[in-house]
This record gives sequence, C-alpha cells and structure tokens, in this order.
Amino acid sequence: MKHNLYLFGVKCALMTTLLIVCSCKKTAIILQSDEEAKMISKQSSLSVASLAMVNVSLDIASSTIGANVPANFVGLSYEKSDLVNPTWPYFNENQAVFLQLIKNLKTGVLRLGGNSSDKIFWVDSLRGTSTSITNVYRDDVSKLKLFMDQLGSDWKLIYGLNLANDTVHSSEVNFVQTQFGTRVLSFEIGNEPDLYPQQGYRPTGYGIVHYKPEFEASYNILHAAVPTAPFSGPTVSSKTAWIQTFATDEASRINFLTTHYYKMGSTGTIAQLMQYDSTLVSRSGIIATASASSSLPYRYAECNSVNNGGKDGVSNVFASALWGVDMMFYLARKGAMGVDFHGGRRSYYSPIYYNTNNTFSVKPLYYGLLMFALADMKQSLNQLLDKNGLNITAYAFKNSAGKTCALVVNKDAANTALLTITNASTIISAKLHELVTSAATPLSATTGITLDGAAVNATNGTWNGTSTTSVAGTGTSEITLTINPARAVLIELN
Repeated sequence: MKHNLYLFGVKCALMTTLLIVCSCKKTAIILQSDEEAKMISKQSSLSVASLAMVNVSLDIASSTIGANVPANFVGLSYEKSDLVNPTWPYFNENQAVFLQLIKNLKTGVLRLGGNSSDKIFWVDSLRGTSTSITNVYRDDVSKLKLFMDQLGSDWKLIYGLNLANDTVHSSEVNFVQTQFGTRVLSFEIGNEPDLYPQQGYRPTGYGIVHYKPEFEASYNILHAAVPTAPFSGPTVSSKTAWIQTFATDEASRINFLTTHYYKMGSTGTIAQLMQYDSTLVSRSGIIATASASSSLPYRYAECNSVNNGGKDGVSNVFASALWGVDMMFYLARKGAMGVDFHGGRRSYYSPIYYNTNNTFSVKPLYYGLLMFALADMKQSLNQLLDKNGLNITAYAFKNSAGKTCALVVNKDAANTALLTITNASTIISAKLHELVTSAATPLSATTGITLDGAAVNATNGTWNGTSTTSVAGTGTSEITLTINPARAVLIELN
C-alpha cells in the first residue's frame, strides 16, 4: 500500500492541531487538543531528523490465543527485611501516598522475599521492645495485614520463607495464613536456591537434586500443619533447567511455577535495554513448556532491568518505562500469570522510590506498570506484525470490556512509524493513550513523563490522565496512525 503524508513544513507541523494521514484506501484524521499541540511542539519527535516515516503494519485476527490474563498480573516485589527495618517504613497503614501509588495499579500482587528472606528469622511472639532487624515477629505480620487491608482484598500476597539459614516454621506459615486467608497467593520456600553456593549457603555443586529434598521436607512439615497454605517455586535466578524438573516432580505440591529475571548486569546500557531480548524469549519458552506439561501456571516473581539494585542512568530513565510495559505485554501474551517488579529503598530500579525526606515518588518504570493497568488486558489476539526494520513491538488483545486493542511501543528514538492496522471487522474510530516524555533526549529522560497527558501527583500520589487522541475511521477495516519516536501507545478500536 502506498502512503502519502502531507507536511507543510516543520514549523507548520509543530503548530498545527490537525494531522491528516492519507492513503489510497482511507484517510485517518487525528484531532489534538491545544494542550497536546503545545506538548508536541516541545518534543524532539517532530524535529527535522525524526520526520522519516517507516511503514509498519499490524494485522489483527478475531481469534484469541492463550489463557485469560489475571486481574492481578501486575506485582511489586520487596525485600522481606523491609517489613522489619524502620529505615524503610513502607508497610504502615498510615502511608497514604504509598498506598495510593499502589492503588493506582488497580489490583495486583505484593511480594515479600528477595535475598533477605533467607536472612530473616521467625520469632513466634510479639516484638515488644526488640529492635531486631533480622527477626520477624507476629506484630510485624499484623502490621502488614493492616497495610494490605487498605489496598483491599484484590491485592494478593507472596510471602518468602527462610530455607537457607533456618528451619521453616509452621507457626510462621500458620500465623500468616490465619491473618491473610485467601489473600495469600503463595509461600516461597527459599529464594534463588540455584545461587546458594555463590551465597555461601550450600557447597559447590548444589543443584536441583539437592534442593528438591529440602523443599519436600519443608513442604511436608508446613502442609501437615497448615493444609490450606499454598506454595510456589522453584524461585530460581537463572538456572532454567531446574524449572522443568521441579514442574515434573513437584506439581502436586505447588500452585504455580516461579522464576526471576533481570535483563542485564552492571555494564548494561540504554541501547541494550531497548534491544530484542533473546534471553527472555528463550527463558519464557522453557517455562511455558514446563507450565504446559505440568498444567501449572507460572509467574515472574521477581524481575527488573539491571540486577543488584539497578543502574543509574539506565534503570531510572524513560527507557525503563518502555522496556517494562513491553516486557509485561510480551509475557502476558506468552501466558504468564504475572510479573513482580523488585524495588524498594532507594534502588535505581524501584518503580516507587523512598526519598531522603521520607516521602514517596515514582520513577519512570512506574508509568509502564500504570499503562499496563490502564490497558485492562484480558486475552491476546492472533496477529501479524511487519516491523519493516523499525525497533517497534505491538501486542493485540481484547480488554475486559471486549474491545479490540493494541499496545504499540516505538523504542526507536529517531524514526516515526506510519502504522497501518487491519482489523477483523470495520473500524469506526480509535482512541489513543500515549506514554511519552517532553524531554529533548527521551530515552534518557527522568522528567517530563506523562500518561494520557498527566504525571502522577507528587503530593498525594494520584494520577488523573484524561488527555487522549481521537481518530476517525473511514468505514473500512483499516486505519493508519502515526506513532512518533520513543513512546508507548495504547490503541482502543471501536
């Protein structure tokens, strides 16, 4: 299909509020508000260098693939030690801003685990005057319950247990299960046991054949004492071969499979973050196969961009928002039941950041999670994407209202996509939600980030984005849209 874009000079393009995209089959008219026009005039996406158009096509079928996406797909993962260390006072029912930031994500999972879960010891009593930050007491768990009560029953809990350095305690599981009931999504027995030799917890050569007996012995004790308690595993860091073995041998003991994933190490760059992730593709294939053979769902129970707290200038810039939303849609399409982004404290990769003045703020990655929640993805649709060499991804799906939608991520910082969508039925109109930044160098930006024209309110944590773009259809099953550089666009077809 041949497309013609009429641009009346760069200056005119920056000032106009009407962009007309024509083709030999249809014309799509994109109406913009005055506020949007002002924002566009500030963005590098309309600079002379970025006016190059790349034709991209997305064909969307009416047939669905995979299972329904759970409502609690989005998750936040924290260190278990954050529950007992007063330096990080997250889990307090009076933390109104922190609670609001979580509520913005609608429903989800709160995970308490991480490396510290194998360093925290259960004491089956009240804390009293103890100031220990290596012990967890009954009232620490009760405090967590009061916090999660503020979130509502739709937020679930994954709770990590110390396997590496302690004997698992049925009294701990019983108390947590009694407090939270059906809100407990699972208990994890140990954290990243495939790294136990490197941590000095187990001898060199420790493998799945050694972990399984430990897991089973712990499970038998806990299950006998608390039969309703659910479990997951094997919570591996990188040894995906463990997952298939664990799925085969432990399917009767667990409710779902878990793995962790960090895309890069400390040398990672923005350019690498934006690249095709062959490791994630390979790993997701392995765990999806294990899931199918065992009839167990699976979850990425801990993940982020760069391991060990992230990297300044990579994990806390706008590129991380594009990476995060892209990863979530990819894994949802692959059949994952959820993704828990690790964070907390003042780590570079934390979606929600605890400031030195004891306030909370959001980092760019948070907007990726917020966009996934906004999309309300229910089930993936069969599709065919022709990228034409552009660094772009797209995911077609039905939302919970039954509307056909697509999430498009243009990870190219210079080139614009002229995207032609072919739907299975006539397109009357489309509604576009954009995740963008007004910064001149968007991928490395830390400010100017908005979703639907609004940033998260720094004072109370609310988000009230309402600025969307309306696109008129032409009475056919095709429509052409301009997807400017360095942004994610949620498209709702009507």
